Amino acid sequence: MKRICICSLLGLLWLAAAPGCGQERLRLVNAALLSGWMENGENVRSLSGDVFFRQDSAEIHCDRALQYVERAQVELTGKVLLLDPPRRLTAGRVWYDEVTRDYRAYLEPQLQDTSRTLIADTLHYCERLDQATATGRIAIEEKHHRVRLQGKRAEYRRAEGYARVLGQPVLTEMDSLGAVLMTVTADTMELFEDGRRYQLAGQVHIHRDSIDAYCGRLIYVRASQKLQLIDHPWATRGQDLMRGQEMEILLEKERVVGLHLQMQTAVLSRVDSTQSRSEQYDLLTGERMEIAFRDDKISRVVVRGQATSYYHVYEDTTAKGMNKALGDEIHLYFKDGALERVRVISSPGNSSGVFYPPKQAAALRSELEEKLGQVRSLRVMMNEK
Repeated sequence: MKRICICSLLGLLWLAAAPGCGQERLRLVNAALLSGWMENGENVRSLSGDVFFRQDSAEIHCDRALQYVERAQVELTGKVLLLDPPRRLTAGRVWYDEVTRDYRAYLEPQLQDTSRTLIADTLHYCERLDQATATGRIAIEEKHHRVRLQGKRAEYRRAEGYARVLGQPVLTEMDSLGAVLMTVTADTMELFEDGRRYQLAGQVHIHRDSIDAYCGRLIYVRASQKLQLIDHPWATRGQDLMRGQEMEILLEKERVVGLHLQMQTAVLSRVDSTQSRSEQYDLLTGERMEIAFRDDKISRVVVRGQATSYYHVYEDTTAKGMNKALGDEIHLYFKDGALERVRVISSPGNSSGVFYPPKQAAALRSELEEKLGQVRSLRVMMNEK
């Protein structure tokens, strides 16, 4: 093997046209040490010490490089920095193709642009598609939206403002101080419109404020401050259970301010344990339901369309009986988390409200337990899915 060594090489200029292509070939600007040899009929150049390449508008910096001249590829190691605005890559090792300008990056690669940072164990970038694929412990950090996507595999198409994360993905949203506002887990996560819309599918679990919500598909549009839950959604808040065919979680100033339920809605609510020593539940059902929150507590509930309520009546800790109300609309008002008053709105003849003293409430309790079982069965069914 024939070897040529050139030491203390500074300011070396190396320019050649890429074969069959109008773009500039990789050009060496600086290196402290250069040596070369023939390997299997190919010219190999070894460079070390403050290595600096240019190619058109791109800059490449590293500690060491092995350049395979005929195949137009270079292995970069050490503190690798590749600047090709708006992209910026750092890594411990990079294989770079001069012709396609694709690269494979290893050893804690980080790919940054004006919108986000992609971190992974391994990263492959395709210049023609302007697409990065990543594997290992991956994270996509949204610079302007304070959102982080984590998983085991990711695809990122910068020009389209699109990303997809697989492998037990987790979405985390934070406030301006870095405190966690929301976490979401799912089977797949997608980012659209440069982070203005997120879509998650599979076994979706959302945790925000005191609410845990579940569904088969979630759409989060940041501008509308709304989480749209589709495919058998249901939610829990403490020991309360809420469900419907569709569900929306409404946000304002980073807090949950409302929950809207559509079609076959139901809210199962635990009777205050300071009033009832036994575990008892009230129930609301209807076609549509709006739940308002203030300071992470329920302040008002409006039920519309075949509205029905079952609730226990207590005076201090003494059970006074049960009440069943039916109407076109039922409005419930709460103070400090406790039910303060109930209002039934209905056309003449379509409303009723019946109070059952304890000794006469057995039949109503059986009716309530049957309906509670139907509501709970949905949660069990969705957990099994």
